[in-house]
Amino acid sequence: MTYEELTNEVIARGYDYLAKSRVELFVQRANQKLEAKYPWPWREATKEGIAPLEIKDLRDVLSVASTTQERPIYGQTRQWLAERYSNLEEAGEPLWWWLDNVTLRVFPTSTSANIAVRYAKKPEVLTAKAEPTMPSEWHGLIVDLAVVECLKDNDAYDEAQALKEAANADFQEMVAAELQRDLQSPRLLVRTGSFYL
Repeated sequence: MTYEELTNEVIARGYDYLAKSRVELFVQRANQKLEAKYPWPWREATKEGIAPLEIKDLRDVLSVASTTQERPIYGQTRQWLAERYSNLEEAGEPLWWWLDNVTLRVFPTSTSANIAVRYAKKPEVLTAKAEPTMPSEWHGLIVDLAVVECLKDNDAYDEAQALKEAANADFQEMVAAELQRDLQSPRLLVRTGSFYL
């Protein structure tokens, strides 16, 4: 479904009295919540080049490697590095990376090491004819979460809570279907953070 179709679906559930712009806001918010919850496979991207690398659509770094030296580079905070190394402009083979807003920097610095960054992109803001990037089978969750916002807007908190609990069951199915797909080598997966919306 497109953003416009998702909005119309929420309106069709009995919210035609709300301003369309309000319903659109709830649909945007629901999409952003779902997309931001995990580094979903459809959000993954890669950028390569010489550091520092500006990655404007960066949400989460998944891995960093030196393709020149064929080895991983490990993440650390700038503060941690500054406490241990007096000159963060020192040249050498990159061992560590850190984020400076949306710019990925390495230490030691290098003008020759090619860096590959695998990352999760920020969710886009939906436009009228655009479809959410998640698989279409999960678009109903966006509608359900937007309806939860409509219910809260009407002070129908008990109904909102009941619908949110039902949506959480669907969300758990989404997590299992999209993030736990390696059945060849099953192992215990430990998820940190909230499993719920």
